[in-house]
Amino acid sequence: MRTGRIIRFNAERGFGFIAPDDGGEDIFLHAQQLGPDRDTISAGTPVQFEGVKGQRGYRAHAVTVLAPQASEGPAAPIAETRPETDNDEDLLEVISAAQYANEITDAIIRSCPDVTAAQIVAARQRLVSAAGRRGWLDD
Repeated sequence: MRTGRIIRFNAERGFGFIAPDDGGEDIFLHAQQLGPDRDTISAGTPVQFEGVKGQRGYRAHAVTVLAPQASEGPAAPIAETRPETDNDEDLLEVISAAQYANEITDAIIRSCPDVTAAQIVAARQRLVSAAGRRGWLDD
């Protein structure tokens, strides 16, 4: 089973999209896969699902809404004061491209809940690419 977050869902139209935590293309989500959870979801809702190949790409199947993690809450401030230190290596934390992409997706969804899947994917790709060129990500 894969995990991800709902990045867009329109209950009236009966569909939305999931951004997989492991990266890749967004997954189409039909409301039938949500059952009674259909009325409780919104952008940012974490889910577990299976991806099934369809005629137009992957579709989510066997979707389960996951409880938000305790660490989730208001987004951290974007700019923080840098602590005084003589050793810059103490400040450096290199993360994987997938972790970085997940953080980007979370930040975008929290800041702009009406953003489209295509906009999230485009922003995520550009930011991950730029961070990779600078050596900020673990390969």
